[in-house]
Amino acid sequence: MITFDQVTDWYLPQEDPTKGFYYPGPSAIEDQEDFIEHAVLLGVHALEKTRYGNDEFVLRDGSSIFRGHKVETVEGTLLFYVKFQTPSLKSKI
Repeated sequence: MITFDQVTDWYLPQEDPTKGFYYPGPSAIEDQEDFIEHAVLLGVHALEKTRYGNDEFVLRDGSSIFRGHKVETVEGTLLFYVKFQTPSLKSKI
C-alpha cells in the first residue's frame, strides 16, 4: 500500500477532487480511503492559490514540496501537484 509520503503526483478534477488519481500508479483516489481527505484539502488549497488568476503555485508539506498547476482541459479544470525531487545534500558530500 502506498503512503501519503510516497505519492509523487496528484491529478484532481476541480469539480470533485476525490475523482482524481495519484502516482505511483495511476491509482484512483476514491479507492484509497485515507487519501480522500488529502485530495479535498489539496483542492481547497489550489482554489485559494488560483483565485487571483495565478495558475501555478507551490505547496510545502513538511519536507515535501509540490509544484501545483491549474489547467483547463476539454473535460474541465484539472488541478495537479508534482513533487519536487530534491536529492539529499549528504549524497553530494
